[in-house]
Amino acid sequence: MVFVLVAGLGLAIPLASAAAQSCATRLDVGQAAALAGDLAVAEAAFTGAAAQAEVDGMPDCRAEALAELSRTLESAGRIEAAATVLEDRLAVRRSDLELSRSDLALDLYSAAGFYMEHGQPNEAATHLEAVLLVDIGVFGPEHPLIGDGLLFLALLYEEAGRVVDARRSYEGALLVYEKIFPADHADLGRALSGYAALLAQIGEVELAADFAARAAATNFVQAEE
Repeated sequence: MVFVLVAGLGLAIPLASAAAQSCATRLDVGQAAALAGDLAVAEAAFTGAAAQAEVDGMPDCRAEALAELSRTLESAGRIEAAATVLEDRLAVRRSDLELSRSDLALDLYSAAGFYMEHGQPNEAATHLEAVLLVDIGVFGPEHPLIGDGLLFLALLYEEAGRVVDARRSYEGALLVYEKIFPADHADLGRALSGYAALLAQIGEVELAADFAARAAATNFVQAEE
C-alpha cells in the first residue's frame, strides 16, 4: 500500500484515502460556492475534482463531480455545455463494471429528463431507448415498466414529429398492457387514448374511432371525465 505524508502533522495515510479526502474537499468547496451563487468558483472546483479523480483512478468521485458540474452549468444557462458534461458522466458510469443495471437505468432516465426539460425530445428519446434495453434485461419484456417506457417513448416521438416511431411505440405498449392488464385498466386506457389521437392526427379516422371506443370503456377515460 502506498502512503502519503500529511505536511505539518507528521502522519502517513494511505494514498487512496488521501485522494478520496481531496475529492471530498473539492466537492465541498464547489457545493458551498454553488449554494452561495458563485457559479464560477463552483465550476472551477467541480472541474478540478473531476480532473483529479481521473488522474487518481476514482470513477465514483469523477462521476459525482461531473454531475455537480453539469448542474452548475445548467444553472448558469449553459445548456449545451451541461449536456456535454452529462454525457461524459454517463460514459464514466457505463464503464463501471460494478454498476448495477438499475442504477444505470436511473442515470439514463435522469439524462432523458434533462433533455425533456430543455426541449430536446430526440435526445431524450435516445436515452429512454437505452433505459428500455436495460429494463428489459432486468424485468423481461412483459412488465408494466416496459409498457410505461414504450408509452413515454411514443409521446417523445410525437413531440419530435417522428410519427412512424410513435406509432410503433404505442403498438408496443399496447401489446405489453393487453397481456398483463384487464381490458378496463387505466394504463391500457391511457395507451389506447393516445394511440387513437395519433391515428386521428394522421387521417386514419375509422381505426382511431375503434381505439377511442376501447379507451372509453376503461377506468382511465372514466376517471378523466
